[in-house]
Amino acid sequence: GSRTFEAASLLKKYGADTYEADDLLKDDFNDFEMKTKLLKNCEKKPGGILISALNDGSVAPRAILSQVADSMLSIKDVEAAFVIANIDEKTVALSARSKGKVNVHTIVEKMSGGGHFSAAALQRENTTVVKLKEELEEALKTYMEEEEHKHESHLA
Repeated sequence: GSRTFEAASLLKKYGADTYEADDLLKDDFNDFEMKTKLLKNCEKKPGGILISALNDGSVAPRAILSQVADSMLSIKDVEAAFVIANIDEKTVALSARSKGKVNVHTIVEKMSGGGHFSAAALQRENTTVVKLKEELEEALKTYMEEEEHKHESHLA
């Protein structure tokens, strides 16, 4: 993407081989495969929400979750993206991204996570992807109801 181009340009400015630099910044096949698996696993929810919850026992590097959530935002009509996967044998993580209409911080905070308006995350031991997804869906439902109530209050 644009960050890769900027990094390669800066390296070229200082005399680096841009082809070698570009190659260093590329995903390896395992990362590509994991990203593809997570993207293939997306579910579309009301309000422009996408959720990918990988429940096949595989372990995803933490950074991959946020990269996939970012990628999901490039899909038309998607306002927020949530990615859930195991990051080790005992830990499940969630990464959330938003274009700005959906406050993912508020949603993830309901689940004891943190972040800011357009990017938030959490990780939890001794749970499952399925349980964390159910908790996310409940937090999303509450958030949407609260937003609808705010909207109705402003109209009254």
